[in-house]
Amino acid sequence: MAKSRRIIIKPSYEVTTSGIYNIAKIEIKRNETRLHVHCTFLPKWTVKFSKKIFIRDSNTDQKLYPTAILGGEFEKEIYMPASGDSTFILVFPKLNKTITHIDYGEDDKTIIFRLSLDPKNKKVQTVVAIPSTIQQWIDAELAKAKIKKLVDYKSPDFFSRDTARVIGYIKGYDRRLGFSTGMIHASNELTNEDFPVVVNIREDGRFEASIPMNYPKYTYVLFKDEFVRLYIEPGQTLSIILSWDEFLTADRLRNISYRFNDVQFNGPSAQINKELLAVIPNELNYKNLEISVQKQFPADFKAGQMAFWKESEERIEQDLQDKNFSEQAKTILRNEIILYNAAYFFDYIMNRDYAARTDTTGNQVVKAPVDSTYYDFLHKVPLNDQTILISSGFPTFINRYEFSFFNATRNISRQVRKSFDQYLFIELGLQPSAEDLEYFKFQDDLNKNLNNGMDITETDSLLKELNKKAEVFFRKYSRYTDQYNKKYPEDFKDMKTGMALRQWNAKDSVLANYYKLEPNIVHEIAKVRSLKFHFDQLMKGQKDDSRTFLTSLEKGITNSFLMEESEILFHKSYPEVPKAAYDLPEGEGADIFRKIIDQHKGKMLFVDFWATTCGPCIASIKHNKLTRAKYKEDKDFDFVFITSENESPLPKYNEFIKEQELAKTYRLSADDFRYLRQLFKFNGIPRYVLINKEGKVLNDDFPMHNLEHELKKLVALN
Repeated sequence: MAKSRRIIIKPSYEVTTSGIYNIAKIEIKRNETRLHVHCTFLPKWTVKFSKKIFIRDSNTDQKLYPTAILGGEFEKEIYMPASGDSTFILVFPKLNKTITHIDYGEDDKTIIFRLSLDPKNKKVQTVVAIPSTIQQWIDAELAKAKIKKLVDYKSPDFFSRDTARVIGYIKGYDRRLGFSTGMIHASNELTNEDFPVVVNIREDGRFEASIPMNYPKYTYVLFKDEFVRLYIEPGQTLSIILSWDEFLTADRLRNISYRFNDVQFNGPSAQINKELLAVIPNELNYKNLEISVQKQFPADFKAGQMAFWKESEERIEQDLQDKNFSEQAKTILRNEIILYNAAYFFDYIMNRDYAARTDTTGNQVVKAPVDSTYYDFLHKVPLNDQTILISSGFPTFINRYEFSFFNATRNISRQVRKSFDQYLFIELGLQPSAEDLEYFKFQDDLNKNLNNGMDITETDSLLKELNKKAEVFFRKYSRYTDQYNKKYPEDFKDMKTGMALRQWNAKDSVLANYYKLEPNIVHEIAKVRSLKFHFDQLMKGQKDDSRTFLTSLEKGITNSFLMEESEILFHKSYPEVPKAAYDLPEGEGADIFRKIIDQHKGKMLFVDFWATTCGPCIASIKHNKLTRAKYKEDKDFDFVFITSENESPLPKYNEFIKEQELAKTYRLSADDFRYLRQLFKFNGIPRYVLINKEGKVLNDDFPMHNLEHELKKLVALN
């Protein structure tokens, strides 16, 4: 009887994709096979076992499915106890005696590969040492770096257009883990342009990537949905050694802000990276932010958060006092605290504005006015210190600075600099005629259209009509213009140029007079970041007006590198040779994309990069459903939808494409989708690309919000 039963305790395996599920024991009996699955997870979180779980002969791929489960129920969420671990027994049919290794998985995914059925083989293979060939490769790559010393943060060399190299090795990596790339969401924060970079992983676990840079950055590389932080400078090479075991730890602690700590660095910035890794700052509680929005008046929220901010700074200073850190690491860590807390203050206002617009309960908390003193927290931010650009929090901060701070100033900007009509009818006390009031209403309606993102070409006729009305208005009150221009200089007759410059003049005045802040590099960066919108949309095709606007705006930019960036943006928008359709460049991303679009040759394609987890993506697809139906049988146009397995879970994906009647849809692996991100230079979605009938790229940032209008133009051309 004993011979008919075999028990394998802690069976060895070759590789696992899960930090939660582990096979503690395998019992092979006369009529059945039992797997003791030990789960290690967060207390009160749930695990679930489906009837699609399988064990498979590693050599023949023959699968067996469970007939019973002990300790739980199939298809039902099972809560983990306070200890965070439980064991469940899955009962399978009897295994063939000839099978030596099995795989464990669910649906079409293998979780644990090649579990040994030999009771004597109990050792789990763990890679500890770095193979000598890989170490030699790392040393050789580090030796090739152009720059081998750290930059002086106060020197003019802080800004430098160059690439940086990230290389490294993942101990325990195996192609069967299901990924062959990583991602660095690189960007030029000075111009608000994305340059995502695919990190290629070789079969032996080595990886490498080149990152375009303008200044030192504390950023991250993304592997298997896990963030690994890194600091690097232009022209340098940084090597990173990771362990797959730590990825499994991160998997167990999912939804917790896990920070990788089993990381080895080498290169000029290695010591800074080690120091940054050694300090964990206070975490901001975003789960409580919505509660604060609904229940705390701005002054109360501010008081509480300022106390938290102070506590975070005191804690970091205590940590730094006990450690012999470099000045670079100290600067970065201090700025991390500042920028993340400052962004949190902005987030409160942004969420509060939304809550006020959508409130139906009469909540007076969200509707109470925000006093200008709320923004005093900006005085704690070193806005004129270029080192804050290094922080991993700077991309979020500058975004919030633009949208929250400038939106807040919009309501008071007229108090700072009066428009010509306010000067006439408020300051001088003149009475507007019916014709004047009609002109003001026409102007307001047009501004609303522009602010809602409508393409300027759609409003050309309205602009012409507005200019005619403006000519009549200014001619009527021409005797007042000289005294107005003396009191409020830099008014412009051209509506679009003048509107853009008046907005920035107002922001400059609010910065100085309302918030009592000095001109600074962050404000200058915000100006440069606005240029692409002004050039490509507000003043589209009007090179002379754009040059007038830029020349005036550059008077408020003192940083020479930012001046160069603004000129580069101008020449991108107005190249010497007009933009034309271009061929896809050679490379992995282009090969993946061609396989998709070649199936639809002879048609112009509107390509939509989207995901079921992306709210704006879903809204856009739903908004354009009737338009797609209208052109469904068109011989000249078609719609193609591309998403990623990671971002569009299969059940939701199938449900949505059926609901929206999406015919030509492609759900790619995360690796392939990353190559397409790199190809078309986008970190965020939705992103839209227009392909002509020959397979060339007509527009790699198509305005899908204006689809109906654009289609009419294209139909006319065809």
